[in-house]
Amino acid sequence: MGAVRGLQQHAYESYLHDLTGALPERVRARGGDGPGAGDEPGGVVALRFRDLPEPGIQTVFTSGLSRARQAVWTQGRPELVLSVRSADPGWASAVATLAQSMRDVCPFRVGDVIGSRAPLAGDTTMTSWLCFAPAVVPAEARRIEVGDDLPINLQGLYPIHASEADLIAAHGLGPFWDMEWDPYDVGRPPARPGAPTRRGRRR
Repeated sequence: MGAVRGLQQHAYESYLHDLTGALPERVRARGGDGPGAGDEPGGVVALRFRDLPEPGIQTVFTSGLSRARQAVWTQGRPELVLSVRSADPGWASAVATLAQSMRDVCPFRVGDVIGSRAPLAGDTTMTSWLCFAPAVVPAEARRIEVGDDLPINLQGLYPIHASEADLIAAHGLGPFWDMEWDPYDVGRPPARPGAPTRRGRRR
């Protein structure tokens, strides 16, 4: 079974190479040893692409989360995608750590919010993750057949402030998502109720 899943993971990473046209840096989860900390069988690693989709933005894909099994995953199993305007590799290790630590308990569905006790990386004050469709991957490229019983579905991650996580908990995803905020900016201030919205502001 491990060899089969290894082949499926290779198919996934080959797909990402074709999608991006680049080779990534492989970044381990924080904490070092054991399954999930790197490329060990059953582990999770982050694939970090610099200057993708444009200079100054790094895009990170997890590889290994989809090896986990959850009963709620009936249409596909997730791998995570993060894009931020930052040169800090700590973002990649943060995403790998999230996937490693939550792979058996968090379904990573659209609208899920996962909190942290500390800032997510060294260049931000944001402490939570929001799951939503990935901004940099076209809809038709988010579902990946790898020869498993279920496909891999790419799920986006967005860093958010604690106050924004509270807003989502109180009012749902819509009011926050419709506000005007830059999903790539790791230094942005918190979006606040009453601020301009995507629907209400001309572009």
